Amino acid sequence: ECPLCMEPFLEDDSGKHVPRILQCGHCACQDCYARMLRPINANENVKRLECPECRVVTEVRRGRADSLPKNYQLLR
Repeated sequence: ECPLCMEPFLEDDSGKHVPRILQCGHCACQDCYARMLRPINANENVKRLECPECRVVTEVRRGRADSLPKNYQLLR
């Protein structure tokens, strides 16, 4: 399950609860990362997302959570 919203990870049509992985290796669902990215201003089409667990920064292309890699190991 996602450590932020506590919902189970799923690969569904909406993509909301697909586990996405940051450069530091921590994971959360796509929806949680999308909410975290919304207020961040983009610089040259990249948003810098700070991991909520360890504070390591990941540069997110297009500022979209769906551009982060999926963590297939956590999918059921």
